[in-house]
Amino acid sequence: RAPRPERAHHCVLCGTCVLRMDHHCPWINNCVGFHNHKFFLLLGTYAWLASLIALSTAMPELIRLLAVVAGLQSIESFQSEGGFLHMWDVYASLLFGIFALLIGLLLTSLLSTHVPLAFRNMTTIEDFYENMPNPFEQGSRRGNLEQVFGRLGLDWFLPVQPWNPVADGVSYPPPQDLGAFGVGSCGSPRDAEALRLLEHAGPGGVPLQPGQLALAPALLHEQGADVERTWRLRYKVRAFDESQASKEEHVTPFLSQFWACGRGHERP
Repeated sequence: RAPRPERAHHCVLCGTCVLRMDHHCPWINNCVGFHNHKFFLLLGTYAWLASLIALSTAMPELIRLLAVVAGLQSIESFQSEGGFLHMWDVYASLLFGIFALLIGLLLTSLLSTHVPLAFRNMTTIEDFYENMPNPFEQGSRRGNLEQVFGRLGLDWFLPVQPWNPVADGVSYPPPQDLGAFGVGSCGSPRDAEALRLLEHAGPGGVPLQPGQLALAPALLHEQGADVERTWRLRYKVRAFDESQASKEEHVTPFLSQFWACGRGHERP
């Protein structure tokens, strides 16, 4: 047995644990996680752009073909322009237009869910959490996207692994500013002490580097500190009674869940 990495979850459909698991996607019949989240977003974005370009460039001809089917225009008008068109050509072209429209609508729904989550550095699973704000928020959209795409560069737009990744998939350091944990508003002496311990969780009270902060709870446990409180500060988890008082659930219809690739919860 080994400790579960941060943000990792077990997928019952794939039968394996997935690093920074986002969801199991029926469209690709695979889990979306640390190693392929970038490819998932690029696939959806480029397919959406392809359907948009296809529809916009073919729209004038599709309107004319629709007029032919409706009997508002003669098919000979196409043949007089130098081409020879059969009715099955008309139906095939209209079928292409319908297919491109459906793909565009489905991908619009999908991207409207997953792109905002990527902007906030959240997974679909983490969006269900009610008792805590996002502990992995980096303070900017670029910083949040870098958690998925790596450091900003040309590779952001290419279907390749990030050239300069900022995480290893096992631990995710919080923002450089420890005040971003949300402890500054607590004002409790115990919280202040826990924050001090969190900042100096190394052996002998040595300050930890930002990349080592994920190890703080384990180190504090060895020192006999209040691990639960420091854990709550690290991940900004509210107390149980507070989270229960503010809990609200909104369930979307099944078709909306399928379009959103498994996300069945929306925040108010």
